[in-house]
Amino acid sequence: MLKRIALAAAAATAFAGIAGSAGAYPDKPITLIVPYKAGGTTHTKSRIFDANMLI
Repeated sequence: MLKRIALAAAAATAFAGIAGSAGAYPDKPITLIVPYKAGGTTHTKSRIFDANMLI
């Protein structure tokens, strides 16, 4: 049991270092392409999704 805890702590420490060194992603705008007609359900949902990506 102690061995699993030590292994989990080591893995968490290793991944924390990797995540901390990551830059701001994405560093350029993303284009969202919706291949359906304007005004439909898919178009509306994609606009809501796109607005939430800006936050």
